[in-house]
Amino acid sequence: MNYDQPRQLKTGGWHFTSMNDGRIWPVGYCYEHAAHATEEEARRCYRDYQLNERLHLDGTIGHWNPCEYPGCETLTNRPASIDGWSRWLLCDVHRTKECCAELYGESAGDSVHS
Repeated sequence: MNYDQPRQLKTGGWHFTSMNDGRIWPVGYCYEHAAHATEEEARRCYRDYQLNERLHLDGTIGHWNPCEYPGCETLTNRPASIDGWSRWLLCDVHRTKECCAELYGESAGDSVHS
């Protein structure tokens, strides 16, 4: 299992990281730059990475449901996905990076995955 979350570095600062079998490594943009001053900065950094580099807006699924954007009830079968996981079903109007950023929130949460 992979356990993704921000972790404080022994040398100071924070990175968003993944841990598997006791090994820890930075993920997303944190893999390429110096540590962040706070845990929240590391969470925002990983959120930005997911929205900028891993978001896909071009899929189709087999069932139709209402758009998940608040206040919209348009039926859609189009997901917005990150790393292959469908995050939201969004109609053509709301299936944008900007709407996904609103739905995502200000920062990345912890994740457990295989």
